[in-house]
Amino acid sequence: MPNWAAADGVVTMHPASGAPIEVRLDESDPRAPMCAIALLTNTGNDLTVNREVRYVHGGQDLLDREYGWGMEWGRGRK
Repeated sequence: MPNWAAADGVVTMHPASGAPIEVRLDESDPRAPMCAIALLTNTGNDLTVNREVRYVHGGQDLLDREYGWGMEWGRGRK
């Protein structure tokens, strides 16, 4: 199981203009193997960044369904 609390994670995004955006993973869910950190939304000429820190109890396909992206997931290989 992942130990999110012990990770003390910080994600820093550096936009082309403006100050860096820092998202701290200050919440945890030890049952979740995945975490959505931020949601980037195209608002026309800009991107809006919203903090998520939303733990997902599943894989990429579940994350896709949660956000309604509609991607088709399949097994990859090298």
